[in-house]
Amino acid sequence: MNVLISIVAFLISATVLIVFHEYGHFIIGRLLGAHVERFSVGLGRVLLSRTDKHGTEYTLCAVPFGGYVKFIDATDPDTPKELLPKAFQQLSFVRRTLIIIAGSAFNLILAVLLFTITFTLGIQTIAPIVQAPEPQSIAAEAGLQANDEILQIGEHETKNWRDVHIALLEQMGRKAIVPLRVEAKSGNARDLQLDLRQWQIGGLRPAFLDSLGIRPYVPPLKPIIAHVVKDSAADNSGIKVGDTIVAVDNKPIKDWNTFVKYIKVSPLRTISVTIERNGQRKQLTLTPAARKSTRGRTEGYAGVAPRQTLVWPDHMIRTLQYPAWYAVWPAIKETQAIVSLTLTILGKLITGSLSLQTLSGPIGIALSAGQTASGGLAVFLNFLGLLSVTLGIINMLPIPVLDGGQLVMLIIETIRGKPFSDRVQFGIFKAGVFILLALMSVAVVNDLARLWQ
Repeated sequence: MNVLISIVAFLISATVLIVFHEYGHFIIGRLLGAHVERFSVGLGRVLLSRTDKHGTEYTLCAVPFGGYVKFIDATDPDTPKELLPKAFQQLSFVRRTLIIIAGSAFNLILAVLLFTITFTLGIQTIAPIVQAPEPQSIAAEAGLQANDEILQIGEHETKNWRDVHIALLEQMGRKAIVPLRVEAKSGNARDLQLDLRQWQIGGLRPAFLDSLGIRPYVPPLKPIIAHVVKDSAADNSGIKVGDTIVAVDNKPIKDWNTFVKYIKVSPLRTISVTIERNGQRKQLTLTPAARKSTRGRTEGYAGVAPRQTLVWPDHMIRTLQYPAWYAVWPAIKETQAIVSLTLTILGKLITGSLSLQTLSGPIGIALSAGQTASGGLAVFLNFLGLLSVTLGIINMLPIPVLDGGQLVMLIIETIRGKPFSDRVQFGIFKAGVFILLALMSVAVVNDLARLWQ
């Protein structure tokens, strides 16, 4: 069921975003005098088709993924002579430029619309309150304490954990001492300093918080097993789904976090685990496997997961909600923030401050879409808005076959005073396809590696 939800949510997400992107090219092209030969929703075999009074064919295709817009081509010998002035190649430089950038512009417009709806419906976030930091970590050295709320990192106010991640992303690669403002449970605010000069982070799942020793506060979870990894230490010990962990080495276990801590400090050490199953207690023997943490330490790993029944205290829940008439303004600010963050991430990928291992492909997007679709309408629309901004920016990268690459070619052709030959254009197209396939291959490999972690 989860896989089905992920697939359906991914198809809906991708189709909505791509079709809206292509609609931007279509409507601006038509307004600026270009003749649109076809506007298609989906790919592959045509299922439904109709032609409007302008001669544009609208099609619904068999593969429910994406879509495209096709302008009339002046180089096509079958193009009617009376339509040649309306061919894309015959338009002025300014008009062609506006048509090319219209797709990405419409993605940003869609993001604003989606965020406006999200903020009108209301979306819940969690206050960035921490547990006691990891001993000898950057956070501990800075003076962060249990129950502190992070108010500001650098110049960024942090109202929730998303804001914290954004602020830390922008600090990556700086190797600087960054101001940190926190507020204790008593209400007293303190100014601290995060020394990021020795900050090291990487891997398929960049753990910004864990690498600094920051541990978000999480309400206690009951130690009830919801999942057991096949052939893991827990599976080999006889632990089953539905078991409740009662004690470890005869020490009572009241919550999941206590159990995890005990397992982490016991790699390759045989321990006694008391479980309760169907009202009866049973003692098992467990030898946690060993693995490296994100900070390079060896820690124990059992291969189990708990039931996710977190109950957050009211004071930790922050609801972002505005009246419908006002919600557009925070939606615009949200879009601007994501544009800035996306450009920052791209810059860090190019400079090497952020590893290519962090790239996510269609599998990762599908899983994220499924998770957000399962989290309610507001959460799913928020995810769509984030993805729409990302799609709009990526499409403007100067890579052939993307809109940005087409714009670069248009600028060069205008400077040269003549278009590239068919041979050169085909070579550029192949180079663009190669670059995209290479990036996609890295992203897919990353996705598969994350699934196996």
